[in-house]
Amino acid sequence: LPPVGVCPAWLSLRPGEMAAQPASKMAHAKTTALLEQAETFATLAGITGSAFPDSALDAAWRELLWASETDRLGFSASFEVFADGLSAYRRAAARARDVMGQSLGVLARSADTYTHAPSRDDGVLALVVFNGASFVRTGLVRADVAFDQLRGFRLVDEAGANVPYAADEVVVSNQRIARMRFSFVARDVPPFGYATYYIIPETRPAVWSAAEGVSIENDIYVLTVNPKLGGAISSLKSKETKVEFVTGTLNDVVARAEDEAAYAGGREIRASGEVARASA
Repeated sequence: LPPVGVCPAWLSLRPGEMAAQPASKMAHAKTTALLEQAETFATLAGITGSAFPDSALDAAWRELLWASETDRLGFSASFEVFADGLSAYRRAAARARDVMGQSLGVLARSADTYTHAPSRDDGVLALVVFNGASFVRTGLVRADVAFDQLRGFRLVDEAGANVPYAADEVVVSNQRIARMRFSFVARDVPPFGYATYYIIPETRPAVWSAAEGVSIENDIYVLTVNPKLGGAISSLKSKETKVEFVTGTLNDVVARAEDEAAYAGGREIRASGEVARASA
């Protein structure tokens, strides 16, 4: 599951700060969350006997601390300092991802994916979803899986129930799936634990089916759009509380023009006031 706390808490208290060097602030938040997760999984992997990557993590934290110094993260005095800060975040994130990948590899090899497998047939793949938080989580998972010339597949949980997924990117070779990036919702993944999902080969590929109407829904919300307004959202309602969250329309503003005269080399966002709307 993605790291918790990617969006910094102070945005709700000081939203204007994102107008100055937003790339630096988001890089800081994402890299910090990624490093915390990498350190957690490296610690868990160490329980299985894997060596703790102290040198790599130490170097990553030093890069992050250097980049988050006030005169760099607050507002850089020059574009060169701004670029150097982003480069430091990039290096720290790369080290964190390396540590994360190695640690998750160790943990995945230690996971019992066979006992509760709903199928023992050849070609079934186990997909292990980890949760690095201290509480049970349900969240969106994005997987990138290489296949051995697969026609199609269905995704199931440990109970054998089908799990819906959305194909984000598909690489096809000889009319077979060679690689796919897809998204699905992993439910009730235990704290500092994992849940296993299974990819079961099918003889036919899954295809989208057309549906009538202008509404979509999941187990939480019902969303309705207005085609006459270019697809603007006209309703977003909670299925549990029946609360309507839309007054008027949402998602109608497509773009707000930048004020090029006040453009500070990409380090500040200034709007001219000109707005393009989908319903125009």
